[in-house]
Amino acid sequence: MICVMHTASAGATADNNGGNKNPQVNRPEWVRLPKPGQHCNITGLGRSFLAKLVREGKVDSISLRERGAKKGVRLIRYDSLMAFIEKMGRLNKEDA
Repeated sequence: MICVMHTASAGATADNNGGNKNPQVNRPEWVRLPKPGQHCNITGLGRSFLAKLVREGKVDSISLRERGAKKGVRLIRYDSLMAFIEKMGRLNKEDA
C-alpha cells in the first residue's frame, strides 16, 4: 500500500528555553485502498471492508482519476479511518 506522507505539527509551541514542547509527528494524511487480496499495512483491514466503509460513507475518501480514465486511485483520509476504528472500539467496550 502506498501512503502519501504529510508532516503534521501537533500544536507545536516553544517553551521558555526555546525548545519544542511537542515534536513533529509524521503520519499519513491519506491511505490508499489496498490492491485486491491485500490488507492495509496500517490497520490490517482488508480491501473489501475498507471499500464497504467508503460506500456506506463511514469514512472520508477521494478518487483520483483522470478525465476519461476507467481506473483511478481511491484514497481514504487517515483521520477519518482512525476515528471510525476508535468509535467501534468504544462501542464494543460498552457492549461488553
